[in-house]
Amino acid sequence: MREADHTYTRPVVHDDTSMPALIATYFDGSDLDRKAQAARLSTVDEKGWPHASLLSAGDMLAIPPDRIRFAASPNQSPRPTSPVTGG
Repeated sequence: MREADHTYTRPVVHDDTSMPALIATYFDGSDLDRKAQAARLSTVDEKGWPHASLLSAGDMLAIPPDRIRFAASPNQSPRPTSPVTGG
């Protein structure tokens, strides 16, 4: 066996802060029965521990130009790092 060649590629930095059209379309709330790919949501709690969750397209709603809303139960990981209150 030989070592795999790994090359670091810098992330692309965009000046535009608006949501990419592909993301906006995928999480727009339409055709949920055809959108089977999950998205990973990662957070870090107040003690520095990471928490990960896989959310479906139905658990997120894109609100262009720059917002995504998440639907998660209180017992689901990742938990919010501060209390969530209803109004």
